[in-house]
Amino acid sequence: MESIKEAMISQMIISMSHLECQDSNKTDCGKDANDNTEVDSPATVTTRYVIRKGRVEDCPQISVLMRKLAASEDYGDRVEVTEEDLRRDGFGESPVFECIVIEDRESNEESSILGYALYFMGFCSWKGRLLYLEDVYINSESRGTGLGLALLHTIAKISEERGCKAIQGTVVEWNTDVMKLYKRIGARDMTENDKYHLVAISRGEVARFSKAKIPVLNNGSQIVTCEL
Repeated sequence: MESIKEAMISQMIISMSHLECQDSNKTDCGKDANDNTEVDSPATVTTRYVIRKGRVEDCPQISVLMRKLAASEDYGDRVEVTEEDLRRDGFGESPVFECIVIEDRESNEESSILGYALYFMGFCSWKGRLLYLEDVYINSESRGTGLGLALLHTIAKISEERGCKAIQGTVVEWNTDVMKLYKRIGARDMTENDKYHLVAISRGEVARFSKAKIPVLNNGSQIVTCEL
């Protein structure tokens, strides 16, 4: 039997069943494809929060939230991404990420976006297509209301629609609350269970390695020729 808090969150998601995603495929955040439970019609539902596709004009607000997320994880001094980076890489000619935002339509504040999720498509050589979830963030003032769960629910719908075999992402070690939430919806810790570790090669190290002399590429016999 679900707890009172879980029941409240479930009811919130149902009441947000008409949240809109501004693209050609609208995402119904209120019920699953196999769920025949009727929900309130749009005429009887008061929609305050809207989950939609991010737009280029959202970049300033997304940038602020992104920096808040980094600061909350004690990485605020490492943020190098600018608003221009977001515009180019998310909304330019060759976007490398996508995002959804949750907006308060009744807000009188200049910043009406309360949270966002940033993701991109990937591929696993064992399983196939996957969705990589980079960020999920809700403003501290709006937490505990189920909005973060609603964002994750929408990401799950997107993953299903695209035929992804899995959703993957990372969680900083000390953030046990988020880890518990992920595990509650079915995630498993790959570091804990499969002994995989996330590794990163910095831009400086990439530059150093790319200029290094590799014997098989650079010796007299030229064993390997690169034609890229």
